[in-house]
Amino acid sequence: MTSSRADVEMNELKQALRSSQAEKRKAALQHLLGEGIAGRDVSELFADVLRCVQSDSLELKKLVYSYLQRHAETKPEETILVVNMFVQDSQDPSPVVRALAVRTMACVRVPKVAEYLVDPLLQALKDREACVRQAAAMAVPKLYALQPDLAAHSTFLPALKGLLNDRSPSVMANAVAALREMEVRNGIVALPRDIEEVARVLRDSEAVSGWQRVAILDAFGTRRPHSSSEARAVVKKIAQDLNHSNSAVVLSAAKILLNQIPYLEDPSMQSLLLEKMRKPLLTLASASKKNLEYVAMRIIKLIMQKYPELLHPGDLQVFFCRYNDPVYLKKEKIDVMLMLADPSNIEALLGELREYAAEVDSDTARKAIWGIGICAVEIPSVSDVCVQILLHQLETDVPHAVQESITVLKNVLRRYPGAFDQMVSIATEKMSQVEEPKARAAAVWMIGEASENLPNAEELLETFVKGFATEKATVQLQILTATVKLFLKGHGTHTRDTVQQLLENVTESAANPDLRDRAFFYWRLLSRTDLTMANQVVLAQHPPASGTAIVEVAEPLLSELIGCIPNLSSVYYRSPTSFVKALDPAPLESTVSEPSEANLISESTTSSTLRTAQNHPVSQDDMLRDLYSLQVDERPEGPSPTDDLESFGGMQGWESLQGPSEIEQGSFSQASPPQVVSQQQALPLLLDAVQGKGLQVLGQFEGNLSSEAGMLYHLRLENHTDTPMDGFCIQLDDNRLGLKPQSVRLDISSLEAQHAAELWHPIVQTIAAPLVREVPELQVALKTNQTGVLYFASSVNI
Repeated sequence: MTSSRADVEMNELKQALRSSQAEKRKAALQHLLGEGIAGRDVSELFADVLRCVQSDSLELKKLVYSYLQRHAETKPEETILVVNMFVQDSQDPSPVVRALAVRTMACVRVPKVAEYLVDPLLQALKDREACVRQAAAMAVPKLYALQPDLAAHSTFLPALKGLLNDRSPSVMANAVAALREMEVRNGIVALPRDIEEVARVLRDSEAVSGWQRVAILDAFGTRRPHSSSEARAVVKKIAQDLNHSNSAVVLSAAKILLNQIPYLEDPSMQSLLLEKMRKPLLTLASASKKNLEYVAMRIIKLIMQKYPELLHPGDLQVFFCRYNDPVYLKKEKIDVMLMLADPSNIEALLGELREYAAEVDSDTARKAIWGIGICAVEIPSVSDVCVQILLHQLETDVPHAVQESITVLKNVLRRYPGAFDQMVSIATEKMSQVEEPKARAAAVWMIGEASENLPNAEELLETFVKGFATEKATVQLQILTATVKLFLKGHGTHTRDTVQQLLENVTESAANPDLRDRAFFYWRLLSRTDLTMANQVVLAQHPPASGTAIVEVAEPLLSELIGCIPNLSSVYYRSPTSFVKALDPAPLESTVSEPSEANLISESTTSSTLRTAQNHPVSQDDMLRDLYSLQVDERPEGPSPTDDLESFGGMQGWESLQGPSEIEQGSFSQASPPQVVSQQQALPLLLDAVQGKGLQVLGQFEGNLSSEAGMLYHLRLENHTDTPMDGFCIQLDDNRLGLKPQSVRLDISSLEAQHAAELWHPIVQTIAAPLVREVPELQVALKTNQTGVLYFASSVNI
């Protein structure tokens, strides 16, 4: 029935297109364009649409040309039939028709049509009407993209450069945009580099629309001045754009001015320039549109990381949260307020944060409590006040407030060792309400760190030791370390017995490699007669905590993102190459540094090998059944991946670490730990961070089922979010090779924010595989507690 209705509809449209009445043809064309925009294939009526080309109605001609721009590539042979009409229209007395014909010929991506575009386009570049020259200027880069050899042998480039002196500012703006596009796509350096010529173009194009002005500013935004005088000349021409009504123009102008600051030799001139940008940016931060306000907050944070003096402490009130602000905007405002915090405004800031901490929304409340902790760490004069506010949050018995407060109090204790030890007992009294591993780990750390000032430290820790097996890996690691700390601080024979039992249980039965290796490490340290080294390692002085967590971007990425204002990358805080397919680089001058390999974790790269479930449908029933039915207490099978020992203080000679068997006369006996192997190699991208909800997956199948080592799935998991991930599980769809993971649970307990983990997961074969000649592609499902189930495809070479 559906097919029948579609056929009837197509027949009705065909009859309407053949009608002698212009209104019927117009209505049919409007309907066709709407269907095409909705994704329906309407190219079968291509021939009937072509009959409507010869019309005196301008509106009808526009509709036909819009249809051709969308569907000409599917019917290249039929499109050739209207070339004569294109050429005739390019000579039409009406400038609107001439501009329409040139623009349509350039947008129709049919090489044979492009051959007929050369002469009409050259004439249009010299047309007496500005609207025709505008359309012609934007058509030139399209011709270079479709037929570069044909365009290069013509005089388009000199003609286009001549439009930089056009009497119409709009034509000049289009010429600049076209030349910039040709530089990026084709590597043709055509924009003026002389400072006087640049200044003239900027001056003559002041009357253009906002978006044309943005195109001009972006075109000259990467130019590097050769002297301080040139930088001052650029500042003089651009500064007035900070008062433009278009926010994109303001941000583009701010980008260019920021790029000039390093070349201004006079410090007072640099300060004056930042002061000029201050009020326009504050105006954007007070915009009525929430999305614009959010963009302004992100960019202000970015700039202040490099130029903290951009805003004044007195500007704090501009960033106070309104009752109707969305959560994502409130969190950004809190960040900016913390960057402005100093003793002169800290009282007002703490008053605001105290109110936000009492909000019903847990995300806003957590952010405010975190901010109070930052104030305590960064401004010692108010640390007592901040601790009292945090202790008050513990008394509210609100779960998210209690858990976030405990996490924050750990940083305060690190910043002021011994100053607030009394708060540890108060925090541990609330452990019945604490379920988050991060908060429980913080509480255990505080017990171990302040145990010498806690009379009941052993009792407090004993409650965690009893439930050791049910805790998450992050908490287990802290319990292990805190127990050893209490032993080294001389908390009696009971603690010694607890250490022995705990180390024995972990080294013999723990499946987590981090936990097992740390237990071996501690056992080796405690096996010495002299515990001096153990005291130096385990009880070493921690570096003081700081509030630098507000700074999200480090160099050289920071300079690159400032050079990308106001594009999406400056809002995402990610390099453009991580989410935009890169074009061939053009030889442009730039003040932006290239990102280094060290930033690859925060600058994921896209790849043509990306495969998603949209292109490869997955049979999900079995995969979901296995992934969602997992129990928390399941233990992974098979060999465990190994990790480095950086977290153990960089100690050398770990290969000789010994494991426990028994304790005699106060010394720890020894046994050999498992071997650790590290390997670095490039892996294909399977799932990028955008489609993986912040988790980027790289990997490949390695080894052979017939070999002694067997087949392993080599994976690299990168967490690009600001929160840890846990609960990693994997499953393969039913496949003719009979391959499946040896264990559904991956041997990784958790993945911290902005960190990566590499592992080799065993693969087994359940059936005799048939002989295959091609490289099969298996569908893979990966699940975490934070992202849910993700799907991607991975090739296996048998």
